Amino acid sequence: MQRKQAYLKELDIRYKESEYKNILREQIREPSQVYKAVKSLEDATQEKVLGIFVSDELDEPVFQHLAVGSTDHAFVDLKYLMRQALLTLSNGFILVHNHPKGDPYPSKADREIIQQLRQLAKFHDIQFIDFMVIGKDSYWSLYEEEGQIYQLQSMSDQKNPPRVNGL
Repeated sequence: MQRKQAYLKELDIRYKESEYKNILREQIREPSQVYKAVKSLEDATQEKVLGIFVSDELDEPVFQHLAVGSTDHAFVDLKYLMRQALLTLSNGFILVHNHPKGDPYPSKADREIIQQLRQLAKFHDIQFIDFMVIGKDSYWSLYEEEGQIYQLQSMSDQKNPPRVNGL
């Protein structure tokens, strides 16, 4: 009986060119910039979910397709979203999805996901910057609704940085 050689699995992350034009060459300062970058989502016939992962300077965004669904919903695996944020060493993320019927107002399910994202982001010490819904010629932004601005608190700016075992 032959024994298979056992090899460790190796994680290999590669960046590739996105279908979205990089108009976000500078810092992301507001939802309208994100909307311009992902405006093509408004023509999709299925719900699509994107994660946009950024550094602490809100620059060098990394776009990741997280889910493709049906005409009225898409399942987002929040563990996968957080995994992508951690693998890209992101300090923050924006979750964007479209409503193929054209109405950008968030559904009840969207509101529930927002609450879950807030908890997960806090637990992982990654900032949840925004949740956006793309409709026909319009968008909705959680942080615009709440009167927030896009900003990340640098780890060096925190009064009590996280510590491990008293280190």
